[in-house]
Amino acid sequence: MYFNGCMAIIFYSSKMFEEFGIQKNYGNFIIMSVNMLANIPAFFMLKYLGRRQNLLVADCALDVILLVMAVSLLYRWTNTALLFIALFHIPIQVTGTIGLTYAQEVSNYKGVAVGGFTLWSA
Repeated sequence: MYFNGCMAIIFYSSKMFEEFGIQKNYGNFIIMSVNMLANIPAFFMLKYLGRRQNLLVADCALDVILLVMAVSLLYRWTNTALLFIALFHIPIQVTGTIGLTYAQEVSNYKGVAVGGFTLWSA
């Protein structure tokens, strides 16, 4: 769950957006704003959909976003690629810490330690 490339996009967002002709600061602002604002629907989705439905919806959305991102990068549709690079963070934020919650429910403290380690090392 945490090895999904989200942190790589945050880390390299200034360079990616600069290559597309957008200033570094604007690229960071766009990515971090989407990252922050994606938490708002995440709260409501978790409350009304539950954890399992939330994971399924977010994973399906992530599949579509990655497919469109790949096609737009392949055909050099820069505006579409930039949009979907930013949108990539929404399903990631929606699923957030559900993986750690499941780890606490189905394993002992060692499983939670492995989940926390992957969160902070990824």
